[in-house]
Amino acid sequence: MDGAEVHVSRQPDLDNASPGRLTCEAYELVFKSSSPRASFQLLYNMIEYCEPDGRLLRIKCKNLQRFGVLFGSDLECSRYTQAVNKARAHPPVERYAFAHAQDVGYKPDGWGIFDPLKEYERLGLPDSKWRLSTANEDFSLCPSYPKHLIVPADVDDATLADMADYRQLRRFPVVRYIHPKTRAPLLITGQPLVGTKDARCYEDERMFRSILQAGPNPDKNGYIIDLRTKEDVGAVKSKGGGSELIDHYFGWNPENPEDKKRRPVHADLGREQVYADSLAKFSEACVSTDQGSFLARADSSGWLHYIKTTLSTAVVVSRVLVREALPVVIHSSTGCDIELQVLSLAQLFMDAHFRTYDGFKELVEKEWIDLGYPFESRSSSVEAGPAARSSASKSIRFMSPVFIMFLDCVWQCLQQYPCAFEFNEAFLLALAEHTQASRFGTFLFDCQKQREDAKVADKTLSFWGFCDMPDELRRFKNVFYEPLAGWIKPSFRPQSIQVWLALYGAGTPYLQFHDEVHELLMFLKDKHDTAKEEIALKQAELAELEAQIAAAENA
Repeated sequence: MDGAEVHVSRQPDLDNASPGRLTCEAYELVFKSSSPRASFQLLYNMIEYCEPDGRLLRIKCKNLQRFGVLFGSDLECSRYTQAVNKARAHPPVERYAFAHAQDVGYKPDGWGIFDPLKEYERLGLPDSKWRLSTANEDFSLCPSYPKHLIVPADVDDATLADMADYRQLRRFPVVRYIHPKTRAPLLITGQPLVGTKDARCYEDERMFRSILQAGPNPDKNGYIIDLRTKEDVGAVKSKGGGSELIDHYFGWNPENPEDKKRRPVHADLGREQVYADSLAKFSEACVSTDQGSFLARADSSGWLHYIKTTLSTAVVVSRVLVREALPVVIHSSTGCDIELQVLSLAQLFMDAHFRTYDGFKELVEKEWIDLGYPFESRSSSVEAGPAARSSASKSIRFMSPVFIMFLDCVWQCLQQYPCAFEFNEAFLLALAEHTQASRFGTFLFDCQKQREDAKVADKTLSFWGFCDMPDELRRFKNVFYEPLAGWIKPSFRPQSIQVWLALYGAGTPYLQFHDEVHELLMFLKDKHDTAKEEIALKQAELAELEAQIAAAENA
């Protein structure tokens, strides 16, 4: 398609618009302006929606950037809208990640940065109580689970196959972490398929007894934490889902001191389906010119409430493992959505290794990529355009910014513990962008089986390899990092929760200021490192001179 002369603004209302030429390339929308800061290349699958309004084309991106493009005529605007929407329909195997790998003349090493067997070894697994199962090596037991799974030693593979039918997406309980000191395990699973008839599975109940016996305190009650509200659980029972029939899971969940009854433990994380609308409303409030209504609009979106509740739940889970030394099993509905947030954050709080740059990459690989978070499905459009919202309610149910919420929670921790993490905000922003649309194959598809079937590691480049290139590595490292061992407990009080303006304020003047501050910090860090090297050199020269003087005096 021939290029068009347009005016483009990073704001939909065309404030500070820059003139230039817009072209539709094979995989991206390219705008070239006389101002380098105004120019951009935008992958089609990064575009969340584009809607024409006369000569004005409004574009919203999955990384929350917004653009206003003013064409010379209504017809030209309509033609470009159709071209962009057609290009956005490419399936994953036709996306830029596959073409990009052929275009570049290098292949940075990044595949295989995470070895699950080495991670299990670091945690002291397998041992006499927990075994390594290879029943899913061909993904036949659970297509979205990894190949190597840790389960109780007295539960055989036949039992795993029987109980898989009783769990959502066949995601039966598996160990994802075990505390090195207390040996308390943290497990994840899909919801039990209880339904309205309160169906039971004896193999499933046996599995939970085995988990208790393999824990450090088998005589004490473990915790099954359902991340949904009671109301949400009741709603899914009519569709075949539900929560554990706790009376049949002996030894799980403490008794209520008043009536001595055990009940399910619920968190208030809501349903994944509501997060999309919540984020859309919150991001609109962040870039609105009516800042007088920001607090009311931000609060009504519910987004910061979900951030707070996710952090508090992860703190509670980590406290049970660290202080009480009891096993914890968490689930919501699918076993591959909001569970992964709590699972990852709890480990981030407990294990300093995951607060390093390499460790955090391993955490993302371990609990999101390897464990089957559906990046492809969940990174589809966060919202339809404003004119289409009323008719999009059915399709929006399957789209959810769960990983973005996780990154926001991690960013909150960076604000409270600014020196405890070896990576910085720029690294989190890069993750937020490349998990939505990328020239790399790391986050393509919904699970490892699909990636292996598409030969992603052979045909695309790794995002981690890009991150480890010298210039990027320097940009992603925290200049103030000082290792902090042990358990951290971030505050989840409302006054402690901040707005991540670098993400939600994309396209606002703040972002330019943010980049300038980062460049200044890097400049000061370079000056500091150079001064340290010069001081070390002078100290070495002084020591050598003192040695020469001492030798001369002795002579």
